[in-house]
Amino acid sequence: MSVTFRTFVRSHGLDCTYQALRHTSASLMLASGTDIRTVAGRLGHASPTTNLATYSHLLGQADRDAAERLDALLSRCPA
Repeated sequence: MSVTFRTFVRSHGLDCTYQALRHTSASLMLASGTDIRTVAGRLGHASPTTNLATYSHLLGQADRDAAERLDALLSRCPA
């Protein structure tokens, strides 16, 4: 795959590494709300541990969104 990727990048005048493309892909998936286990699987990782260490800074918004959803659910419960 690396030869194909390099050929594609050169033929289109791009300045991009395969690793940078993987990183961008993971970052965009996480920023859009994709769960960490799914991202790890798409990147071919057996465990999300590596991804958590690398991309944990992107999970802050997902955590806030989860808290807001939980708050909305709980606020509908009778007191």
